Amino acid sequence: LSKHYPVKVVDGSHFPADLILMSSSEPQAMCYIETSNLDGETNLKLRQGSALTASNVTGGSLTELRGVVECEHPNRFLYEFVGNIRIGTKKAIPLGPDQILLRGACLKNTSWIYGLVIYTGKQSKLMLNSTSTPLKRSNVEKKTNSQILLLFLLLVLLSLVCAIANYLWVKANQNTHWYLFYGELSKSNFGYNLLTFIILFNNLIPISLQVTLEMVKFIQAIFINW
Repeated sequence: LSKHYPVKVVDGSHFPADLILMSSSEPQAMCYIETSNLDGETNLKLRQGSALTASNVTGGSLTELRGVVECEHPNRFLYEFVGNIRIGTKKAIPLGPDQILLRGACLKNTSWIYGLVIYTGKQSKLMLNSTSTPLKRSNVEKKTNSQILLLFLLLVLLSLVCAIANYLWVKANQNTHWYLFYGELSKSNFGYNLLTFIILFNNLIPISLQVTLEMVKFIQAIFINW
């Protein structure tokens, strides 16, 4: 404990990290917390600190303590915790979920508490339970996107075949059809020909399809709200 400073949280504030409850303004180091940000429950929950540190009600007395806190590796289970605390030469006392104040919870009906930080940042249980927001797409959008991608690949393949065919035809007939001046064209024109065929066949991709789908959704929403 000598290398860590206690964190003081006042009534109505959220806990900045996962803390071990050391002492509070209430008797026997008790406090009330609201965990609606964690599990959606708005009822207050009771937490009680260890008897070893309950009498240390000032930050100065807590910083003078010498001891060791042992706890499990960070995990995402909100209602589980295994650890122990040992002050000086005294016997170690186990710590459980009732002594833990999780990040995101709010202190209620308690003037203040002192806590010792055990997990911070991405190691806190709140962050371990957070997931990225899923992208909501309808089955029509998914199918449309896959078909547009397939059409784009078909467009590139068709343009590539036409560009290769054009190159082979020019190579075979540039001497016969001299009046077309194919001999003056460089081999670098293959890229330009490929781009030309892509532009010629671009109608293969229904660009206006997405706009049409959005208009259909808008009109359907109007009918639904009618």
